[in-house]
Amino acid sequence: MIGIIPFLIPFFPNEIKFLKILSFFIKNSISTFEVGIPDLNCYGDGEVISDIYRRINFNLNKTIKIFKRFKLKVNSCIIIVCYSNFLSIKIFKKFSNLFSAILIIDKPLGYILKLNNTFIKYNLKFIYIISTNNMYYIEKNLKKIKKKECLFIYLTTRAGITGNGKINFILLKKKFIFIKKKSKFPIIIGFSINNFIVNKISIFKRYIIGSYLMKLLYNKKLVFFKKFLKKYNEQNKIKKYKKNWTIQNNLYRFKKNK
Repeated sequence: MIGIIPFLIPFFPNEIKFLKILSFFIKNSISTFEVGIPDLNCYGDGEVISDIYRRINFNLNKTIKIFKRFKLKVNSCIIIVCYSNFLSIKIFKKFSNLFSAILIIDKPLGYILKLNNTFIKYNLKFIYIISTNNMYYIEKNLKKIKKKECLFIYLTTRAGITGNGKINFILLKKKFIFIKKKSKFPIIIGFSINNFIVNKISIFKRYIIGSYLMKLLYNKKLVFFKKFLKKYNEQNKIKKYKKNWTIQNNLYRFKKNK
């Protein structure tokens, strides 16, 4: 799991464009995605994502069908991002062997660890989010997840909601080094990440880009992200996906013939 992890919202800005965006990312060697489940009470999300969540006509069964077809063609890691009120045993069953992990936005680690056996049963992993600056608290929790079903540690650049905000780079680097020494889990950086931030904090190597990407899609300016991704892949010697993977001969064909 290296490089850029895009945060996507199913069928945003529309179904065809959403599938084309998936195709674009695959061709640029991105196979790990965060997929947000819209929630009207999205108090943990910033203005950009909240606005999209409230506007979009979300269909869970349709989302599952698309990603089932997607997984048939691409060896991918898909992470569901949701609020705890969305989860149930029925949802875990639907997500089993389809998605790789679930990131629960609104609950602390203690709540997530109580679900560890459920994650194991349905072949899913969880994501541990670290937003605190309390090193003692971080170390204590890292010991708790040592032998649990954690996929990676999501280190936020700051506390608060998603979207833009000031980043204390010195403190962020300090926390990153501390966590790296105390844990073997991969560390992914998120919150307020854009192409300028990635260039400034390239030491971290792995990033989740959400609000910035959604804003570009909302304003029909994805070309800026494409240029950034091309430069990023060249700098990190990430090769393009070798096969001629296109939306026309894969996902969209499945959709038409369902």
